[in-house]
Amino acid sequence: ITSSDSGSYVDDILAAQGLPNPPLLQKIFWAFTEGAVATALLKAGGGNALGALQSVSICAGLPYTLAICFLCTSLWRALKIDQGDDDIMHGGKWATDSLDIFDFFNPGPANEAATPKFAPMGRLVSLAKGTVAPFLQMFEASKAIHGENSIRAKVDLGLGALWFVCWIVFLIVSGTGAGGNWAYIGWSFYMFLVMHMTSIRSEMRARFNIYGNVVEDFFGALVMYPNIASQLEYQAAEQVPEGNDVYKNVSPSKAAAQ
Repeated sequence: ITSSDSGSYVDDILAAQGLPNPPLLQKIFWAFTEGAVATALLKAGGGNALGALQSVSICAGLPYTLAICFLCTSLWRALKIDQGDDDIMHGGKWATDSLDIFDFFNPGPANEAATPKFAPMGRLVSLAKGTVAPFLQMFEASKAIHGENSIRAKVDLGLGALWFVCWIVFLIVSGTGAGGNWAYIGWSFYMFLVMHMTSIRSEMRARFNIYGNVVEDFFGALVMYPNIASQLEYQAAEQVPEGNDVYKNVSPSKAAAQ
């Protein structure tokens, strides 16, 4: 009953365009509507309907769990910027944002017009390349860190290609019904790729004095490797700045989204 009452209240606020004290009759409407839908589903589904509804609720809540992780990080950074903490106020920032695809590659306040730093079509091509060949962008990042003709960059290219190709090949083999634990082996190679990308991103972060930590690098590479690979490619083309007071004149809400 408590969950239904809370759900009805949230629906009522959304339907009332954010009013903190929405009309009572509207809340009653949503409560009866939700109850009627739940009753119909239980009646139509029989004895297994309740378990199915619970499974759907868990699956629907999983994406929000990931979103909350990003929101908590953004809130934490906004508070640090508001307080003027030196570690973030004197830090650099990435050339591109890892999730700016949701802002059409032009993040910023909705009421301010701005020109995208990079062409949207180029960003889309970079994301596509990061999806099918992230090791090439890891190679570009490694060259920027260790030098154009460094052995380390070539090793990063070879290992990155090995992890990615083995991941795809073993997943394909597991899908053919060949038996064995090929999928587990494939995902093990994916974790090698994630850890390798985490290492390169951490080195890039240190080179440009970008605020953050290895946990963020690992989480980003784990759940959105194409975005991180694309970000590394664009960052590799940047010049190391002499001064990094990038947040001195930036509002907390905008800086937290970087």
